Amino acid sequence: MSALVCLLSAAYAAAWETEAQAAQQVRHLLSSPSEHFSSGILSTIYSHSHPDASLHNSPLSGPEYFAPCQSNGDLTFLALPVSQNWRNALAPGANVTFSVGSNPDPRIVDWRHAKKGDASKWEEGRPEWRKGMPSKLRVTLFGHVVELPQEETQARASLTHRLAKCFTSVHTDSVKWAPGAKESPHEARWVQLVVDRIYAVGGFGDEHRIGWVSKEAYVAAGISSKVPAEPGLTVAVDQKDAPDRHTLFSDTQGAVFSVPELPLSLFGRPSQRYFD
Repeated sequence: MSALVCLLSAAYAAAWETEAQAAQQVRHLLSSPSEHFSSGILSTIYSHSHPDASLHNSPLSGPEYFAPCQSNGDLTFLALPVSQNWRNALAPGANVTFSVGSNPDPRIVDWRHAKKGDASKWEEGRPEWRKGMPSKLRVTLFGHVVELPQEETQARASLTHRLAKCFTSVHTDSVKWAPGAKESPHEARWVQLVVDRIYAVGGFGDEHRIGWVSKEAYVAAGISSKVPAEPGLTVAVDQKDAPDRHTLFSDTQGAVFSVPELPLSLFGRPSQRYFD
């Protein structure tokens, strides 16, 4: 019986979105600050160099601001080494995970299950128990943290400047503790999470895909836009799309990208059965 359950679970997990569709949903989530205020959970591991041997290999997690400022899906952060979590992340050879989820509030409509023609309302007939966190999309990014160059060549310093400008336009309060800020008593560094692997839970397995998303599909899911913009600048949050707002970002080469309202075809099979 247990083998049959596993087979059925695996079948359901792959039955809805394709990998490409799941990747687009992930990129859409990361570029939707109204879902998570562009914050997520950074998880690290205490290294063997830590003076307290009882903590070696122990996990540590905490919330952090992020900004999706590059079209390849790597994320920009403002790291404060006063934090043990960031010291873990910046240790040589360290690997980290970063998790982002949809808004867990059942009153906030999952855009994949919104009423046709009215994104502010749930689709008709959707049970209350399918409106909370377990039914919504969340993703864990596996990767490593790379410190951005500060002073080297002009071109590389410009890269850091553009990513910093993108980040502070998403998190305007962060200018108070960014590098060079007079108000901050702590050292700060611009860093990026280089995404190596992606694991996405689309929701309940009878409706959405659950599993690994390849790096190739994740990168390809960055959707180009023709909106002109200053290189490296987060352009705008489109208020007319409220309550499901979308931010337009531009990558380090100045090409604007976003994940706007997605066509139904990206959501796999329609949710016609709930197994109530």
